[in-house]
Amino acid sequence: LFNIIVLLKWDTEFWGYPVSLITTRILSDSIIYRTNLFIKKNKIKLTQYLCNCHDNYSVDCAEKYNYKFKDIRLTFKKVLNLNLLGKKSSDSKFRKATIEDFKVLKKLSVSIYKNSRYYFDFNFNLKKVQDFYDQWLYKAINNSYDNECLIYCVKKKPVSYCTLRYIDNETAIIGLFGVGKKYSGKGYGKKLMNEVAIFLKAKRFKKIVVVTQGRNLKAQRFYQKEGFLIDNTELWYHKWI
Repeated sequence: LFNIIVLLKWDTEFWGYPVSLITTRILSDSIIYRTNLFIKKNKIKLTQYLCNCHDNYSVDCAEKYNYKFKDIRLTFKKVLNLNLLGKKSSDSKFRKATIEDFKVLKKLSVSIYKNSRYYFDFNFNLKKVQDFYDQWLYKAINNSYDNECLIYCVKKKPVSYCTLRYIDNETAIIGLFGVGKKYSGKGYGKKLMNEVAIFLKAKRFKKIVVVTQGRNLKAQRFYQKEGFLIDNTELWYHKWI
């Protein structure tokens, strides 16, 4: 139980106040007692908790101690097709993003993340929320958070993007995936996802994992059409002190 709650250093620095995360998926009165000691000692303003949705006791415990439900977290997983092995991308419109692409990608990302839990917790400044995702994109391009950012271009201009983080030699996690509003519905998300799969298979990865929100039905349908299956369902709770 020594690490049941941690200070989120990057979040704390970004938002400008201490933010913590309860790392266990289950709650109990004794766990809450220990987390409260940590919260008081570190003067935490926001504590986040990701709950196992199948554990009724933990759900009841979160609500009992005034944790507020903010989002459903859906994890999708896809096993990469063996037919992609040895295949290389032949689409010149697909490439790795560079820092010169950031301004265009930043414009593409506007309004894409309005289904996130940050937009449904009115304690957050909405301009800062957009800045949060902009910095995520920037860090992915620079390999300082996610490992890289891949893009699909039209007339040499990015129209969609995908950030990737590698957690081991077999699994890649999609951090951010977006298509600019102007280009939505034209198949650029599908083309990018196909190229990302080829790219990862060439690197000998076996699985892709992506997380989306329960309220983001459009994203859920897209991932399911691309062969992803739901792997896990969890609940996000926030508690402001």
